[in-house]
Amino acid sequence: MDEFVSRRHGRRSRFVEDLVAEREADGVVQYVLLGAGLDAFAQRRADLASRLRVFEIDQPGPQAWKRERLEALGYPPPDGCASCPSTSSRVTRGGTG
Repeated sequence: MDEFVSRRHGRRSRFVEDLVAEREADGVVQYVLLGAGLDAFAQRRADLASRLRVFEIDQPGPQAWKRERLEALGYPPPDGCASCPSTSSRVTRGGTG
């Protein structure tokens, strides 16, 4: 990934995560990542994620690959973080189709 794209993505993530932190302080209890992709918010910001209910919505295949990869690296799914497999027409909770 080129340096410009990487810095831009980092700033966008930081902006959103700062906003989530502000809203959590105001009483917000959920954070939904639609099209979560390889986002690792729940692992990277475990301090904040532990105070929220985090829903990661994405295609089943990439979501399973990410979960397996993170577990192999020693990052089990955090409490309060739900993987929600989705297709363009249907979202399920907890990976049960």
